[in-house]
Amino acid sequence: MRRRLFGQKRTRVNTLFTIAIFTTLAATSSISCSKNDNVLVTEIGVSQPSRRSATTSRGGEFYLQGKNQHLNGDLQAAIASYGKAISQNSQYGAAYNGRGLAYFDLGDKEKAIADYNQA
Repeated sequence: MRRRLFGQKRTRVNTLFTIAIFTTLAATSSISCSKNDNVLVTEIGVSQPSRRSATTSRGGEFYLQGKNQHLNGDLQAAIASYGKAISQNSQYGAAYNGRGLAYFDLGDKEKAIADYNQA
């Protein structure tokens, strides 16, 4: 009987000891990896992402709106949106290029070339 009780206690101790070791190893590896930001990045060869939040300027919003309208086939609305983007930023080359593409799709090659030159 004593031997049986001693065996049960030893089994419990072994189980607790095993749990304690695995918990310690998991915590150690978690802490050591969290302190080194480049662990996963160097393993897969990718640069770390920036922490900047995605913000779009007002001109950028008009540009994206124009791009969506252009993709949906609403060329006049796309030209208007690209124009608004250009009015927000007169150096917005992508907006000039997008508007040039819309003009080209409408068949107005002169305006398209003028916008391509501005871009």
